[in-house]
Amino acid sequence: METETPTQPGQLAGCTILAVDDEEQVLRLIQQAFGEANVVLTALTGAEGLTILEKETVDVVLLDLRMGGVMNGVQVLEVIKKRQPDLSVVIHSAYLTQNMPELASADDFIVKPASISQLSGTLLFYANVTRLKRMRSEPG
Repeated sequence: METETPTQPGQLAGCTILAVDDEEQVLRLIQQAFGEANVVLTALTGAEGLTILEKETVDVVLLDLRMGGVMNGVQVLEVIKKRQPDLSVVIHSAYLTQNMPELASADDFIVKPASISQLSGTLLFYANVTRLKRMRSEPG
């Protein structure tokens, strides 16, 4: 029998989160903060994140903009929204500016460093948005 982690109303729990960031420390912090009550998948590159999305059902993506590797965050965002338009993507970066039209398809933006409370509230909201979109698009 599975046991559920008790949570407070409005607390992030029962979600599948994909965190894509080239900083291992950031990924560890996300895992520590949310991994007990959620499934937290992590990727150090955009390509790795996209591979995970091909295999796993994810409720929300937390995506860095500036990453090493072949793809940057903007490119990863474009691919995600093309393949899974209902999936919520939250940009989590220290490099956000007002005029970044290439990020228009992102659902929200959080400037690093962000508090666990801010991340939790935003991820919970957008995980629920993804779930509602999926429910509406299901036949029947």
